[in-house]
Formats: sequence, structure tokens, C-alpha cells
Amino acid sequence: MDTDGNTYTSAQGVHYAVGTPLSLSATSGALAGTELIADTVANNDGGAAGTLATATATLDLVARTLNNLSLSINLAGTQYALTNSQSPLNGISTTGQLSVQSVVVGHDARKPLVAVGYPATLPDKEGIGGVVVLQCQ
Repeated sequence: MDTDGNTYTSAQGVHYAVGTPLSLSATSGALAGTELIADTVANNDGGAAGTLATATATLDLVARTLNNLSLSINLAGTQYALTNSQSPLNGISTTGQLSVQSVVVGHDARKPLVAVGYPATLPDKEGIGGVVVLQCQ
């Protein structure tokens, strides 16, 4: 069972990142975020489906948003580009077939980490998901 009360069978899995919640003190500027670590991209059945090749975004310290998130995913030799123009930090956003949930974590507010969970539906209707942690500087 997860913290939301959802239950899972032995054939299902849950993507997660562990980190210390971090409050951002800066109120101006933006930080570039790049992939620090990511888990295996899974399909709807919970099986390993592919890899996250790259992930980038911009952390807007004024609006407290994650902007221009770009995920490049490789599934069975096919590349997919998933994008989200803007999502709230420590919140959830859905754009088209991609949902994004972000949480700011770490120990240094000048170089925060952003854990991003993403489920998506690809053009062939396959559902995928994963977690990536962005390092922002």
C-alpha cells in the first residue's frame, strides 16, 4: 500500500524517489535542470520497457514552476520525445498524454534536486512511466 492508500498486487510495481523535502529560498532567476539519475521506463504491465536517454527542464524560481520539461525515451529501438511546457513545483500537471508530478528535494537550495514522476501514453497507445531526478544549477 502506498501513502495515498492505493494497493498493489505482486505483479505491479511503483516508481518512487526518496529525498528530503527542500524549501527554495531564492525568489528570482532560473536554474537549468539535467538528468542526475533515472529508473527504468516501465510499461503498463510493470515490465521494463526501455530507458530514459535524456531529461532536461528549467526551474523557474519566481513562478515556482518546472518549465520546458523534455524527456527522450528509447523503447525497443524507437525514440519518443515527451514534453511538458509548465508544471507547478511540488504538484501535478497533465499536458496531452503526459502527466508530471514534481517534488523539490535535496540539501542545498542553491542546487536543488527535482524528483519527477511521469506516466504517459505513447502514440501507439502503450502506457509507460518512470521517475527521473533532475539536478538544477
